Order: sequence, then structure tokens, then C-alpha cells
Amino acid sequence: MTADERVLEAAARCLVILRRYREVERTAETRARMVAEIEVIVGWLMELGLLTDQNQEFILKSVERYLVEQYGLVIGHSLTTQFIDAFETY
Repeated sequence: MTADERVLEAAARCLVILRRYREVERTAETRARMVAEIEVIVGWLMELGLLTDQNQEFILKSVERYLVEQYGLVIGHSLTTQFIDAFETY
């Protein structure tokens, strides 16, 4: 798997996590689970040396674009904000 493929895979996995999070009742436990799962993805990218500014921007923008297209501005931006918080806290 190339570096670009791994970055695409990371973005896709983040989207799976966020879609699942969107479908469940929002509680402190479900939010903590979502954050922990996103942190695993970030940690994986770091271990591979792929968490560059360029790759991070690509993932964040790709996820945001998908969420806004899929769920609309209000929900999409809300999910994006939560995703960015989780992604950048690692």
C-alpha cells in the first residue's frame, strides 16, 4: 500500500467512524468512543510518518466536504467540528 493509499484509507476510516457516531444517541460515552477511534487513526498515521500538514489538511477537508454534502450545513459542520477536535487533540 502506498503512502497516498494509506492517507485515503485513514480518511475513509474516519468517515466510517463519524457515520456510525451520527447514527447513535449522542452521549458522553459515544463521544468518548468516537474520539478514541479517531485517535487510533491519528496514531497510525503518526507511526507511519504520514501525519504531515499536507496530509492532515487533505483528511480534514475531505471529511468536512463529505459530511456537509451528506448531512447538510448544520449537521455537517457540527460533526466536522467534533471530528477536528478529536483529530487535533491526539
